[in-house]
Amino acid sequence: MVLGHPETTAAEVTEHFSNLYYSLIPHTFGRSRPPVIYNPGILEKEIEYLESLSDIKAASEVVEFWNKALGSRGIRHVVVWLLSGLSCSSLTSDCCITVARGIQDKA
Repeated sequence: MVLGHPETTAAEVTEHFSNLYYSLIPHTFGRSRPPVIYNPGILEKEIEYLESLSDIKAASEVVEFWNKALGSRGIRHVVVWLLSGLSCSSLTSDCCITVARGIQDKA
């Protein structure tokens, strides 16, 4: 297949760009062949996936910022600092239930 060649079909071009997308954005297909992004439903799912990756990256940057800021105060991780404010020593189920109830009460 040659892009721009008169004999290149729309299906070949679509498959080419789908493969390019999958090679740039991490996915887990195992040994299965990734699906061609050929309809709005598949495209919408991939857009949602990209948005969630963006959210994960932003959250990671926030945690990294706070870890650096708190590291100068001798606190090793922002989660430890947050748990200390909640009187929790670790992410046990009891602690998570307490936190969830507190969030629910404020909503």
